Amino acid sequence: MQISALQKDAELGGYFITNKDNNVFLDTIAINGAKSDLWLSWNQTVVKKELGLLHNDLIILAYGSNDALFKGFEKQKFKNNLK
Repeated sequence: MQISALQKDAELGGYFITNKDNNVFLDTIAINGAKSDLWLSWNQTVVKKELGLLHNDLIILAYGSNDALFKGFEKQKFKNNLK
């Protein structure tokens, strides 16, 4: 696979994997969600724009899945980060 930029200084923000009917199977939209507080540093404008490209019946945002692996896990802090 080769990826070529059509513009100077272009950035790859994520990718979509689809089938021939254009059904999205996987979309990374280039967000790192390993910890529940990472979403606070996401560029909200970009995330909204990328989510606007999706026309799915179900969208699942999975983040915070590694919080329990880090020392000092605090249940209440985890809950607050998801609000």
